[in-house]
Amino acid sequence: AFDKLWIIQTINRMAEPLQTQYNELRSNKPLANTIAIAEADRGGIGINYVFVKNNRVYSGNQNIQVPWSNKELQMSFSTFRDKLLPGATEEWSMTVSGSKGEKLAAEMLLSMYDASLDQFTPHQWASLQTLWPHNNRMLYWTHQNFGILQSREIDKYSYNYLTLPSKSYVHDF
Repeated sequence: AFDKLWIIQTINRMAEPLQTQYNELRSNKPLANTIAIAEADRGGIGINYVFVKNNRVYSGNQNIQVPWSNKELQMSFSTFRDKLLPGATEEWSMTVSGSKGEKLAAEMLLSMYDASLDQFTPHQWASLQTLWPHNNRMLYWTHQNFGILQSREIDKYSYNYLTLPSKSYVHDF
């Protein structure tokens, strides 16, 4: 329901400065927005837009998630116990491969879990996906009936490092 609009669009990428585009939209020629995803875009891309129609300001944000799928690992366990030797210990082995089964160099930190300790505090395994950064950079447009028009840029790359929960114990004296 329009003849012609001007739209301001910004594209926020992880490793690049903001890209601002000024596009003209016509009723017979819609805007086709094609964004090529590169390896450097892992963590996400943000798109922000603003335009004016009938003396009203319209704005919006869209996040495109680009996951760190190249960091995913496949793990498999196997056990062996020599049944010909009474009392033989069980041998465990673990194989780590890439998400497509390819060989890769990896380090492993092994941890053991005792469920009986859950009576003190429940245990939760954390996801390793929090080790990789995510793009949370946004550009917000605010307006008050054309009295004031502002934009605010928030540059935030979140590195969600794992934190240990606080522990408290009840003491009876």
